Parts: sequence; C-alpha cells; structure tokens
Amino acid sequence: MTAQTQLAFLGPSGTFTEEAARVMSGVLASDLPGEEWVACDTIADVLDLTASGATAFGVVPIENSLEGSVNITLDWLAHEGGLVIAAEAALPVSHHLLARSGVSGEQIEGIVSHPQALAQCRGYLRNHFPGVPQYAAESTAAAAERVIRDPEDLAAIGTRLAARIYGLEILDSEIQDEANNRTRFVLVAAQSRWTEDQQREFCRRHGSSKTSALITLGEDHPGALYEVLACFARERVNLTRIESRPTRRGLGSYHFFVDMEGQWWDPAVIRAVEGIHETGAAVRDLGTYPVIA
Repeated sequence: MTAQTQLAFLGPSGTFTEEAARVMSGVLASDLPGEEWVACDTIADVLDLTASGATAFGVVPIENSLEGSVNITLDWLAHEGGLVIAAEAALPVSHHLLARSGVSGEQIEGIVSHPQALAQCRGYLRNHFPGVPQYAAESTAAAAERVIRDPEDLAAIGTRLAARIYGLEILDSEIQDEANNRTRFVLVAAQSRWTEDQQREFCRRHGSSKTSALITLGEDHPGALYEVLACFARERVNLTRIESRPTRRGLGSYHFFVDMEGQWWDPAVIRAVEGIHETGAAVRDLGTYPVIA
C-alpha cells in the first residue's frame, strides 16, 4: 500500500461492497482521484485504515432492507470515532448460488457466505438445502474463494462478479427471499481531513443530502428519549431513521443513531442540537452527505 491509495473496501475482489465502491467512484470521479484501491479482509480493517489516514476513503455496508443494520459498522462509528460519512448509495442486492464447475446441487456438502447473505436467503436454503451445514465468511467474495480451495463440494452465496472472477458456475440465480433486497453503503473519511467546508462543497456539487448523528442520553429518567425527539419535532427536522446500540456501560444503556433530512449547519438542525444539549444528552455529528444512488 502506498500514499496514493485512495479507497479501501471490504474484499476480496467481487464483493457487493466493491460493486458499491465502483458505483460511487463513477458518480464521484472528480472527488476520488487516483486509481489505487485496497481490498480489506474485514469491515473493521476498512474503517481502521481510513481513520488512520492510510486511505483517503473507505466503503462499508451499514444497513440492509431485510436484515437491518450492520452492527459492526455502527459499533465502530460509536466507539472508535474519527470518521464521518461522506456519501451514501443504496443498491439492489441479488444473491446467486455458486459452485465449482461440475458440482451439482445434489453434491453440495456445505454452503458458505457472509452471515447477512445467509440470513437474506434463509427461506431458500431451508427449502432447497435442508440439513446442509452453513458456514460464515467475512464476505461473499471470501466465500467464493473458499469454494475454490476447499476439498469439500461447497457452494457460496455471492455475486455474478465473484462467479466471473473465481471461475465458478451459477447453480441458481436470485435466491434471496425477498425481491426488494437493498443494502445501504457509505463512503467514509477521516474527520480530520473531511472538514465541514468540504462537506458543504461536496453536497453542493452532488445534490440532495442528509445528516447522521449519534446521540447519547444523559442521566436516565422517564421521558429522556422523548425530550430528545421533541427537540427535532419542535424545529420540524424530519428523522428518517433511528437505531439503538449498546453503549457497553451496562444493560439498558444505549446510543441512538439518527438520520435526518437537512444539513448539520441548517439553522433548524443547529437549534435542535442546542436543545438536545440542554436536556443533558450528547450529540456527535457523523456527517452531512449526498445520497448518490
């Protein structure tokens, strides 16, 4: 890896995250100079590299329409810090059953994929491969790699791109349980280099934007969360998503991730945040960014 490395993504080559990165780079070409990318083994590796400045940007999944949030991404943003979201793309996800050439469905001894992919195909696997062991991989492309090298006759759930890259045959297509299967991917950057001025200019060039924030309640008391939400309602700031994650301080203690319409520097958002601070809660800006797909 060199100083010219521009973008890290969850690898190896052939993941849905790489596909999302290519969509983003196509739209944001003028803002993503250089062509050197690095494929990382885990989501945490992508985030660590980007926060350290080793890469200018990183791309990771954050939410799926069937299985909900990608907790490792949320927890990293909550507990590690140092990153902001620079852009978002929500893409359709189609899963395919991949195997080595000559291996039939009846010969499959195990099925391997990322846990989210396995969960998104739960019904299909139950109906077509009852009793066949399932194995977790760090990514769908890592699952395809395992199929190639494993002595067992395994199948992977992955992308058409992975089938081409690793020379696998597609035994069955579009095996996800729901047709409306979409995943949100985010482009992240180190907060130290992705300033508010850069966010403003980025949003100006690329259109409609939204803002994400992390809220941590102060002293626990009845109505504490209501008081926070009332600040947004009072200023007519529309929340499009709210998600809780443990603070790791003990049972019953949570952070709240919120997405909102508007920009962090909008007067209404500023007033809402000031009101939240007055309740004793803490608010951390996770970025204002364009939605590009």
